[in-house]
Amino acid sequence: MQPKNRKSAAGQSEEKLLADAPPDDDEPTTDELVEMLRQALREADTGQTAPARAVMRELRHIMAADDDSG
Repeated sequence: MQPKNRKSAAGQSEEKLLADAPPDDDEPTTDELVEMLRQALREADTGQTAPARAVMRELRHIMAADDDSG
């Protein structure tokens, strides 16, 4: 199999695995993600954004929680 064909075959396998995987209740759906992005863009356009320090603090908190869980 040529490299191009191997790559497309691997991509199809990954897509099939993702399609066959059971939905994860903790993860947002595609529609929810799209709506969250739209909301974020609306907030950014109107200047309703959080200060960078607050965002970074929240991200550090999330990362620390992930580290503790596993």
